[in-house]
Amino acid sequence: MLRLFASLYFLAFLLVFQGSSIVERLAIHIYEDEIIKDMKKDFYGFQILLENLQSKIDEKAFKELLLYISDNTNVPTEIRALDAWDLDDGKQQLQQVGDIYIESISEDILYTRLNHNQVVKIGPIQTIPSVLKLSAALQFAPYLLTGITILIWVSWQQYKILKLSLATQKFSEGKLSTRAQMGILSVPNLSKAFNTMAERIQRLFLSHKHLTNAVSHELRSPITRMRFQLELLDRHLGKLQLAPQDQHKNTTFLKGLSDNLDGMDKLVDEMLGYAKMERSELLATPKEIDITAWLTQQKETLLTEVSKALTIATPEGNRYAVFDDELMARLLRNLVTNADRYAKSLIIIELDYENDHVSLSVSDDGIGIPQDKRQAVLEPFFRVDPSRTDSTGGHGLGLAIVTQIVRCHNGKIDIQSSSLGGAKVTVRWPLQLS
Repeated sequence: MLRLFASLYFLAFLLVFQGSSIVERLAIHIYEDEIIKDMKKDFYGFQILLENLQSKIDEKAFKELLLYISDNTNVPTEIRALDAWDLDDGKQQLQQVGDIYIESISEDILYTRLNHNQVVKIGPIQTIPSVLKLSAALQFAPYLLTGITILIWVSWQQYKILKLSLATQKFSEGKLSTRAQMGILSVPNLSKAFNTMAERIQRLFLSHKHLTNAVSHELRSPITRMRFQLELLDRHLGKLQLAPQDQHKNTTFLKGLSDNLDGMDKLVDEMLGYAKMERSELLATPKEIDITAWLTQQKETLLTEVSKALTIATPEGNRYAVFDDELMARLLRNLVTNADRYAKSLIIIELDYENDHVSLSVSDDGIGIPQDKRQAVLEPFFRVDPSRTDSTGGHGLGLAIVTQIVRCHNGKIDIQSSSLGGAKVTVRWPLQLS
């Protein structure tokens, strides 16, 4: 707020100060003749008095009178011979007795000729110190009032924006019923736009949630029934006296059906997991863990799930990082199993530290991911292989789930080409999670 106030006040100060100065100079330039004529009339009575006094008293008394006026009034006066004044162009305007030459309009300095040889300088008009301080205070009072007004206005706007910011923060934390306050305490158009957006997002969220629940109930139930019926069919066929070749065909068909049901089960699990993360129900419980030892434990589990060679490269010694071990284990499993589908023979897990961040990457020696598809593969249900053949497997949710877990750790994900010739997926997150 202070930065906004300072910038706005500085701009207003420049506009008022410079603007008034420019307007004043412009007015003097346009109306110079009228101003000079007015000043001459202001001092014309003073000139008449001096001319009459000079003719009535001697020169010494007249000079003493001028000195007295100069010392005891705010109108300094001084008399000299015409040639004693350094007037330049002013001498041409003081050719005759009674002529007046204006030297400075802003300072009220003028010269008047009393006789054929003497010229009196009048001004600049002065002000006693106490009144001068009061005048200065009155001069800067508008700037002070302007500053106070701007400060109040900026504080009021900041307060309204802060309330909208708090509503936005609550909404981002998953409290989708939060709405921006309307009325005098709001920024009307912005609050209205926020509420409209919030309504749409909440409807989309509820629709998404209902769809997920439908998938959970409507798909799981028939899959379970189909699996039960498949087992009954398998038992029934086992009781029949079939030829060996027919028995083999039946076994193959049943296995294919069972595998398809397993795939559907896995798809439902992945969809529910991803939907749960999308609904901000993913709550990380990070803690400080020896990540080197943790990777060693994960390798033992991963070796049972992959068909390619798996190695881990870590810095020497024990290294610690802050993360949720269950979520990060799922992240690593998704990356490794995804690499296993495309790798030819080798998968490498690398751990590195970069300043205040920890970096975990998985590389393979497969076909890699094209440059133009590296961002798209992070989206749900996207697969590099558009044919969706069984050879590559997966449903396009693995990296999307990885992205959600990385986001939960305030990290980033990056996809590059690996030195092995395939893809290298790197996740980075801060050592200390806020």
